[in-house]
Amino acid sequence: LGEMPELRELRLIDLPCSALPAGLAELKNLERLVLSRLDKIDDFGEGVGELSALRELVVDRCPADALPLGIARLERLRSLTIRGCPNLRKLPAGVTALKNLRELCAVDSGL
Repeated sequence: LGEMPELRELRLIDLPCSALPAGLAELKNLERLVLSRLDKIDDFGEGVGELSALRELVVDRCPADALPLGIARLERLRSLTIRGCPNLRKLPAGVTALKNLRELCAVDSGL
């Protein structure tokens, strides 16, 4: 993924992997990330927290019990959607301090 530095949107859907792809943190221009039906990922790691241009994050039907702590560093994040994640019990500390967060949608989750 690191070879696509101008990528603005990435959708990872129904992948049979146990971790997010290597190089995700190198996508410095990524504005929208969709993580959907990643049934084998129970820990997102910290790469998401390095996506400094990210404006929208969608986590949909994933079994993880926690979002990456690094989400609290996403200063440009405007929209966070969490759908169908029953194991997710709380948001990482610092999410409430994100100044640009305008939309938080949590549906069918453990929050």
